[in-house]
Amino acid sequence: MNALLPFLIVLSPPQIMSNPTQWYINTSMMSNRVFNGVVANSMLLRKGAGRGEPVAKGVASATQFRQGGSVLPRQLAQKAPEDKREQLARFFQTSIDLYQQTARKDGFPANDLAYAMEYFVVNNYHVYHNLVGSPNGVTMGQERAIYGQFQRILGANAGIRKMKDGEKQQATEALAIMFGMSYQANQSGDSKLREQSRELSRQGLEKLFGVPVDKIKVTDQGIEI
Repeated sequence: MNALLPFLIVLSPPQIMSNPTQWYINTSMMSNRVFNGVVANSMLLRKGAGRGEPVAKGVASATQFRQGGSVLPRQLAQKAPEDKREQLARFFQTSIDLYQQTARKDGFPANDLAYAMEYFVVNNYHVYHNLVGSPNGVTMGQERAIYGQFQRILGANAGIRKMKDGEKQQATEALAIMFGMSYQANQSGDSKLREQSRELSRQGLEKLFGVPVDKIKVTDQGIEI
């Protein structure tokens, strides 16, 4: 059974754009620290900010965290009717599982907010530009450049450095779940859901960078706006 189905039991296709995950992002202090200006302001200070520079050890470690068991799936599921909460929690967990599996497969640390940001950006970029499964997508070398870029930008930010392990884990889970929403809709085989998946990806990228999605470019040195 497609992992999207438990989610659709709770939320019909028109409701996919106003989901519990978006509620979390709009109200969570941890996620707002990441989304509201931290990356956009840093990247827009100068052309190619954070690209191609060495990653200092202390800066890189600032985005990492000690990981515990998943927190958000059940928290988010509490927004659903009581008889649907277990199914919805399982759906959210599949998105976190996908994130962790992808990190292991590609050789990235899952317990790192910088990687969570890279995962969110690259994969939403693929969905929006219809590159999922395409040989013309972002290369692994480009992914590693983007990861280093986020390590430098996030690791040098005072607000990020003050975040506790649990806060970074919750922000990481939120990023994984948000992309999971787009991905499962994209893979559903339903043309309307596929188009909504592109809209979710567009919204996520534009909220993160603060510019229209078509201004976001991927190069061998990382993200360029």
